[in-house]
Amino acid sequence: MASDISIATISLARNDAEARVLLRALACLARRRSDIFLADGGSCPSFREALTGLPITVVPVDERGLVAQVRAALRAAAASGARRVLYTEPDKHEFFDRHLAAFLDTAGAAGEPVALAARSAAAFETFPPFQRFTESIFNRLCAEFIAGPTDFLYGPFLVDSSLAATVTQVDGALGWGWRPFVFATAHRLGQGIASIVGDYACPQDQRHDPERLHRLRQLQQNVAGLVAAFDAQL
Repeated sequence: MASDISIATISLARNDAEARVLLRALACLARRRSDIFLADGGSCPSFREALTGLPITVVPVDERGLVAQVRAALRAAAASGARRVLYTEPDKHEFFDRHLAAFLDTAGAAGEPVALAARSAAAFETFPPFQRFTESIFNRLCAEFIAGPTDFLYGPFLVDSSLAATVTQVDGALGWGWRPFVFATAHRLGQGIASIVGDYACPQDQRHDPERLHRLRQLQQNVAGLVAAFDAQL
């Protein structure tokens, strides 16, 4: 794998059960990569204490909220001198364990400023039905406004450090809309987006998803991020 990649991630473990899930995944990631920069949003004491035992740089967060965490992690990862930054949520244990190396190799060969980890059609079908419904709507919108049909919402993506700085322009109220803001900004600037398709299946313990309202909020935020990026050119 390339040596000029740093990793930005975030965390919020609200209880011991969530802490165990995140720590297992982060320990897997740390065994495979160095230069990991994590911004924590106020996790429970057991998580923060255990985190000190991992070779991960915990960076301070100046404000509350998801976007502030992402901004802090991406800024620290870009400032490390790495040419490219991998952003990922911290709970992707199977991706870290089985797919990370191949994704980085393929993304590096593609040579585009942005490379998305995109679920194959079969992998996408393993996710909860309502999640698939809302994410399919957004992916259709992205196909119209950004690039051809692909999966924009699995999570991990590789981005040039210079482009990572666009997160500093994101309104904190956009929440998860920060991601499509970055992708749409790259497209608006004429920068390519590669789609690295893989069998990134849903973990067995996450295939029942009762958080329908949460998925609607994510859809709302993602659409708002897309609109904000294109409004910025007006």
